[in-house]
Amino acid sequence: MKAKLLILSLLTGLLSLTACYYYAPSSVKYEGNTYKNGWYQYSQKSKKDLHVCGIDYEEDKEPLFNKNKYDFWFTDEFAFDFLYAEYVDSQFWLPDVYVQEDQLEEAKTFYQDKSNYNYYIGLRFEEETELPITDENEKAILDTFINVIMKETSPKTITTKEEMSVHNLACYRQSKDGLFMTHREELVAYNQSIYCLKSYDGKDNTTTLYDLGEDGKALYTLFTNSDLI
Repeated sequence: MKAKLLILSLLTGLLSLTACYYYAPSSVKYEGNTYKNGWYQYSQKSKKDLHVCGIDYEEDKEPLFNKNKYDFWFTDEFAFDFLYAEYVDSQFWLPDVYVQEDQLEEAKTFYQDKSNYNYYIGLRFEEETELPITDENEKAILDTFINVIMKETSPKTITTKEEMSVHNLACYRQSKDGLFMTHREELVAYNQSIYCLKSYDGKDNTTTLYDLGEDGKALYTLFTNSDLI
């Protein structure tokens, strides 16, 4: 009986949370054009979205209109003209970006083209440490890690109880127009190589890492030469 009550309580809590959550509209009309949301996946294979980093919150900027409890604004500061929107009661600024329907495929292609991005390494929570990477071979190494971070690939893993020597390293790329970036997930240094962190098991005190082999060793050298570790 207690188990049934617990399950019912959990379900009630989940339903309450769901009822209070609003989803951004999938499309809106503005000045005679249809604008679409949900289009900026990392790649055709990945289901993970790029991170919107180039649109700042402006407290004094009045929204153009509201739909489904989302405020909408317009910007022409990037490679395409966009609408962007945020839930009116949101505690965080994580805007959705909308592109004109007739430009949707062109925009997808543009933001999935690696040549339209700048590459960086740095410390995850210290943007002032970011260092640009321009060598094509080094950029290719970063891409092997970025593909794992963005869930396009899943290489083999290793599991260890040993301490990681350095945490909170990051590699990423940002679109040259400044709108999107790949996620700055945590990388760790271990045994003179760099790994992507997959999971940590507090019960067994073990860490599971994605192992990128020779690329991990090469990235470790790149971080070391840049005095980040």
